[in-house]
Parts: sequence; C-alpha cells; structure tokens
Amino acid sequence: MTLDLDALLAQAEEITAAIEPDDVEVVLGDQLITVRIPYVRADRFELYPPTRKDLVRGLTFSIDETARNYPGITLLDGDDEDDLRVIRGDAIVYRWPEIYDRLSFDGRETIQASIWSMHINEPEKLKQNLRESHV
Repeated sequence: MTLDLDALLAQAEEITAAIEPDDVEVVLGDQLITVRIPYVRADRFELYPPTRKDLVRGLTFSIDETARNYPGITLLDGDDEDDLRVIRGDAIVYRWPEIYDRLSFDGRETIQASIWSMHINEPEKLKQNLRESHV
C-alpha cells in the first residue's frame, strides 16, 4: 500500500482549519467575560519548559506559560470581539498576558484546560477512534 502524502497533508490542513475556537467564561475583576481561544497549530506558538507540576501531570511543556502567551485570544462582548491589541507608544501590545496574570486560579485553569483539550485530548480521541475503526 502506498500512502498518498499530498492527499493526507491536504486532509490534515482541512481538519485543523475546521477546528472551532473554544469560548470559555472566566471572571475578570467583578465581571464574567467570554474568552475566545482559537486553535493555533503547535508550530506557530512557543512551548515553554515544563515545571515539576507539569511533569507530574504528564506534560512535557509548561501549560501555564503556554496559556499565558497563547496567540490570537480575543474577548467577546455580545457581537463585539476585542483582539486585545492596543498601541502603547510606538508599539502594538497584545494584552492577553496582562489579562491572564490577573485571572483567578480557577480562571487560569479553565484557559489551560481548553488549550490542553484542543492540542492533546482531541487528537488523542481521534487516534483512538481511528484505531477502533480499523479493528
């Protein structure tokens, strides 16, 4: 059997392009806000060295630092979406790390779980489903 790598690569691109962002609610200050977390291919953001806690969880990267620096996160307010970019002096600043730092432990854990699910849990489920369909 010969694999059609071009077809498989195109299919892989279609699958990742179809992954919907995850909208999660967290508390910031005294407001409930909706954070939209897009799927971003792992080669397009930095993974940080694991902490002891990450290693105990079985992770080979720091989920906390990855979540803090995750690209493309936006905040939703009704139909409005804020890309969290502001001009400060001569620079455009992405405010997500600043917001993440001010979330409660529960809020940060919620964001981490969403990112973990997109990049680890969902691919693992797909792999398991493919194994089961070939039995």
